[in-house]
Parts: sequence; structure tokens; C-alpha cells
Amino acid sequence: MSTDGAQDYRDHYAKLERQLRSLRSLFSLNGSPTDYRDHFDEYLNANEFELALDRLCDFLLTPTTPGIAPKELEEINAAYRAMGIGEDRISELRAKSQLWFPSKVDPLA
Repeated sequence: MSTDGAQDYRDHYAKLERQLRSLRSLFSLNGSPTDYRDHFDEYLNANEFELALDRLCDFLLTPTTPGIAPKELEEINAAYRAMGIGEDRISELRAKSQLWFPSKVDPLA
């Protein structure tokens, strides 16, 4: 791997880590303490980005957590796209968000 390639790799993962850290505030949506956040932090600190994002989505899809706004949905989608995964989770989150924000979430996006 060339030096430029290694730097690209580090830049990609640094950006992904920033994206995920910016989503951490979503754990405050239902106002109750959660081990979801603890696992998210643990995975994030271990650079297990896919597991961290999956844990966030698990939390967001619980019945006691409200749907998320389209902006947050797009931020999660961007993180999944950066990893090349997540179609099913985004579909689930989009469906839940449509219940909370019916006029703002495009079901086909």
C-alpha cells in the first residue's frame, strides 16, 4: 500500500468516526439511560464502526424511542454508505420516521 493510500484509509476512517460521534446525541431521544449507548461507545472506541452504527439503529428502532427527523436519517444513511452497508436498516428507520414525520420523509429516497 502506498503512503497516499494509507493516508486515504486513515482519512476515511477519521471522517467515519466523526460522523458516528456526531450521531451519539440521538441516544437522548427517549430520555432514559441505556446500555445501547454504552455498547455504542465501546464499539466506537474499538473502531468497530459497523457494530457501533448497528447498535445505534437497534436503539432507534425500539418502541420507546421516537422516530428521527429526515436530517438525522440522512446522516445515518451517509455513514452506512461510507461503509457500503445498511440498506435494510435504513428502510426500517425510514418507515418508522414516516410515522413521526409523514410529510417530511420520502418513502422512496
